[in-house]
Amino acid sequence: MEKQIQKQNTQKNISTHLMTSVAVIAFLGVGCTVPAENGLRPQLTQLEHDQMSFTATVERGDSHVTITVQRTGPRASDFIRDPEIDSPYESDAVVRNRYDFPFLRSFGGDAPSGMLEGSESTDPPRNINQQHQLEDLQLVVDAADMLRDDAEIGESFRWELREVRSMAAGALEHANDGLNGLIHPKVD
Repeated sequence: MEKQIQKQNTQKNISTHLMTSVAVIAFLGVGCTVPAENGLRPQLTQLEHDQMSFTATVERGDSHVTITVQRTGPRASDFIRDPEIDSPYESDAVVRNRYDFPFLRSFGGDAPSGMLEGSESTDPPRNINQQHQLEDLQLVVDAADMLRDDAEIGESFRWELREVRSMAAGALEHANDGLNGLIHPKVD
């Protein structure tokens, strides 16, 4: 009798865990990202560039991001080990999400060069929607890939685009890892 009760409790626990997992996945969205193959390709809606900077705004569905890269000057030759990997320029990059919040930043020079001007605050907005953040990060990855294929921007700014893509992909991976920890907690 006691073994039968334990078996029923175990089955209830498994069912409860399974239902909780399904509810969390449904709430957060399967995969937690917008896959590139969903038919919605990123659309370049604005592009301004010269030899030392570019600003690109890319949209997909409700998501949009603005990528700004500004070269601040030549890099010391001691820091260029491989010209295919290491940029000959010090560069700053700021990526703004759909809330116009600068959520990815990389400063290679001494100072941000005023790239954060116009933002009311560098504090994140309240009530951030996690799904929106994940969609925006995925859009940055896809936008960097799209811009690398552009004849002018891709060749001139390949190092900076690689850095922007790397930042977004890393943030997306860590965000998904954190959410997967909520869905499938590690058992010691």
